[in-house]
Amino acid sequence: MSHRATVRVRFEAAEPTAVVEVEDHAAEAAGPELTHALGAVVDHVFRWHEVVRVVTFVAASDEGAQHRWESVGLRAVAVDGDELVYHRPR
Repeated sequence: MSHRATVRVRFEAAEPTAVVEVEDHAAEAAGPELTHALGAVVDHVFRWHEVVRVVTFVAASDEGAQHRWESVGLRAVAVDGDELVYHRPR
């Protein structure tokens, strides 16, 4: 089964932080491929860019996305409205 998601990385040089955003086109079909891809993105950012952290925002109600980010080493560190802030330091 194929799965489509759009992953964007925005760099905030003043921090220096990479913010990863995922637009999941079929959340119910998300599987290990998406988790693997997100892990590769996070690893790439740390290897090739001068950042001290990777951050993402996840809906508090989206347990699947929370698990995906935890699987690639990010941890929930704060609440921002109805979203959890996930963070992984270098």
